Amino acid sequence: MRRRDFAAFAWTLLLRRPVERLKGVTCLTCTSLSADSEAPLPVQADGDIVAALPVVIKLGETALRFR
Repeated sequence: MRRRDFAAFAWTLLLRRPVERLKGVTCLTCTSLSADSEAPLPVQADGDIVAALPVVIKLGETALRFR
């Protein structure tokens, strides 16, 4: 993703417009997903590497509250 693509994505989010119309964006609705690749690519969470592919990502059953 180029910087201007990311800027367009962020601007679209801020304006609460549908991001799926942007080039290169794929939207999915799910409660879990798996991702894999031939190479062990890093997985980031909040900018930190927390794992490597393959991974399974699932939503928790309880909401987290941030203050």
